Amino acid sequence: MSKSQNTIVVDETTLDAAEEYSRKRSLISKAETVQIKKATVQSDFCSYAYELKEGIGSGDEISRKGSSIIHPDMHKALGMLDVHLAVIDDAFHHKGIEISDIDEHHADEITAAYKVNGFSITGTGENEAVVLSGSKAISIGGHIDIKTPRIEFNGNYHWVNELRVSIDNMIDEVKAYMSGYIAPVAVQAEMDFGDDDENNIQD
Repeated sequence: MSKSQNTIVVDETTLDAAEEYSRKRSLISKAETVQIKKATVQSDFCSYAYELKEGIGSGDEISRKGSSIIHPDMHKALGMLDVHLAVIDDAFHHKGIEISDIDEHHADEITAAYKVNGFSITGTGENEAVVLSGSKAISIGGHIDIKTPRIEFNGNYHWVNELRVSIDNMIDEVKAYMSGYIAPVAVQAEMDFGDDDENNIQD
């Protein structure tokens, strides 16, 4: 009579994702002594400003222009803000569309006309607010720049909690970026064909 064996199947994809998440969180933690104040993404590069929270120069604001291509995660996080730009611009209201859950409208045609490319944080404490900047497509073709007024996190914007979550995610992405979390770099594999002499045919 043969013994039954328990087989443990390891999902390497899940394992890799868990390891990647752990690495990312570690990089974010390296930037805990700074407060991200603004960020802009253009042509896959991120420019950002942060305030030092402790140590020498505490309170100073420093601006940096990233020279590395951003990770796809930052593109995704930035894209989550598009629907807020559309809502704040009254795009859904003008179409007579009532929103019951903003998270159900990320893929809407209306949302697709809006692209957020940056944000800035102003104020502190109860007066903290965010300004979104980006563009929207227009009927004659092309895009026009658009910027929201200050949206206070303690204000009356209906979807402020969802906006707060999306901004916090973007702040984490910027912190990860400044700590080295960038787009994967393709590495060209080198192939060793051995010694040329070994391939020569001797007479």
